Amino acid sequence: MAELREAFQAQASAIREHAPAVQPDADPEELHKLRVAIRRMRALLRAARPLIDDERAESLRGKLGDVGRALGPARDADVLAAYLEQATADLDEGTAPARLLGRVAAERREAYAAARGLLDARSFDRLMREVDTFSATVVIRDASLNGLVNTESKKLRKAMRDIETDDGLHRARVHAKRLRYAAEVVGDDKVVARAKEFQDVVGEHQDAVVAEERLRALAKPSTALLVGRLIERQESRRADARRTVPKAWKRLEKTTG
Repeated sequence: MAELREAFQAQASAIREHAPAVQPDADPEELHKLRVAIRRMRALLRAARPLIDDERAESLRGKLGDVGRALGPARDADVLAAYLEQATADLDEGTAPARLLGRVAAERREAYAAARGLLDARSFDRLMREVDTFSATVVIRDASLNGLVNTESKKLRKAMRDIETDDGLHRARVHAKRLRYAAEVVGDDKVVARAKEFQDVVGEHQDAVVAEERLRALAKPSTALLVGRLIERQESRRADARRTVPKAWKRLEKTTG
């Protein structure tokens, strides 16, 4: 099971590589790549349950989940700031865009400060040592890795039965990510590509959902008209994404049998 061990070690290395570069004035992709590495590690730990019998696995998955969720506000702020910079460029709303972007920038700085504090804490360093030790010493049973993809595929199919709500569609997106990460370990490039396409479509929908929530929270009398126009755009983004979901899902479903 060298492939699975190498996958664990690769994600541990990626976390160590990107964590130091998470700074408010650095490339936002560093935070994004860090969160992706954490999600991949957690997805691998989850998918590999049938192949390992090690109580450390579930503990690590939980701790990494706590870190990933704590980094979420900073990533959400990055995505929202980038979107609003573009979305407000063609709107003639006086000083309202600058006011709104200023509030987002302030929240972003606060979120990054919290993220940096977490990543600089001794608890994070201890966690990474635990991850390294686990990756090097975990005993992995000799079995076909194809089962990892099959298991995640079944879970995604089940999730796709209930995508009428925003939460339901978001859950399907999470399962698609897990399927993609499992396919990466197995080396099934076609499933990886189709899963990514599906993630992009559903990700656009989720970005619109989060953007609308944040816009409502950020709204002030001085930016009410601007926020109202932007919220209308989020409703349109969601509708456009939902129209594309069936096609993206059909293409992904075909690759998983």
